[in-house]
Amino acid sequence: MLHIIVGSENDLKYVGDSKVMEIITAMRAANIRVVVSVISADRNRAKLDEYCRPWDSVDQTGIDHSFDVVVAAAGMAAVLPSAIAAAVKFDVPVIGVPLPSPGFENCLDSTLAMLRKPSGCPVLVVDNMQNALLAAWKIIAMASNAGDAQGGYEAFMAAKSRKVKINIFDAELTGSVGAAKK
Repeated sequence: MLHIIVGSENDLKYVGDSKVMEIITAMRAANIRVVVSVISADRNRAKLDEYCRPWDSVDQTGIDHSFDVVVAAAGMAAVLPSAIAAAVKFDVPVIGVPLPSPGFENCLDSTLAMLRKPSGCPVLVVDNMQNALLAAWKIIAMASNAGDAQGGYEAFMAAKSRKVKINIFDAELTGSVGAAKK
């Protein structure tokens, strides 16, 4: 199961992006359950702790959480990914996605907030929602060893891959870097 958590309603636009939705749709087609939630670590910590509780106890719903991954997107101080990781006692992979904020449209503040964590507090930080979802998908596929998840991932990546033409030639380098013998 993939949990996508954003800190505010305004952040849902990053989940609703067409390329992100394409990945979510493909994940669901590969039988991966994807849940999107809005929970602020700053404004509603009790709700966040309650959301994270199934990983800390026996889940009464019968859902197997052993292959769960969380993608947490946040801007500004970007405490959401670390708060989730701490709430689940670092038992579930958490991938943080820095989002822009007023005055920091380049995501510098949220990126630094996510990167500057003490040792022993693992939170992966990925540059955008698309890459975070692809990383989460690969983690789920590898951990669960489920054919649908792995096959779906491989098919999606194959369909999206760009073929790059590489020219290989024999060259003997001379004294200057990059100069080839004619």
